[in-house]
Amino acid sequence: MAKTPSFKVDLALLKSSIQRQLDRTEKNRFRDKFRTSAATIATAFGGAMTSTLIGLSKFFEPAENILQASALIVSGIMAVVVAWDHLFDHKKLWVISSKGNRRFKELIEDIGHAEATDSLTEEQAQAFYLEYKGILADMNGQWDRLRGSAEK
Repeated sequence: MAKTPSFKVDLALLKSSIQRQLDRTEKNRFRDKFRTSAATIATAFGGAMTSTLIGLSKFFEPAENILQASALIVSGIMAVVVAWDHLFDHKKLWVISSKGNRRFKELIEDIGHAEATDSLTEEQAQAFYLEYKGILADMNGQWDRLRGSAEK
């Protein structure tokens, strides 16, 4: 846990920072969800296509070599897609962004409720700031661990 800041928290700046993180995590969440979905679908499609091409090659002997070569090409492309997805681990990145996005949304809602009641104290503002910094630290730590495991 970060130590309490020795400065007065500018709530407008904090809310602006949270909004930037919300926008960033939303963009990353969408991108990584798309990439993990695309890799999964491409792998499944490639597997089905490879099996189909090999099967067809037994029934269309004049095109047997072409169909078998096509199956090899498709399976080679699948290997590249699987390696790419494994290297970047888009599913884990998607989960990290989704969790961070949800936590930032909850934080901005909490700030809004505190402001609406006109009871926001400096201690509460500092607690919100610490929560913001904690969310960033958690997300960065998860990303670092993910990238660290990829380096091994």
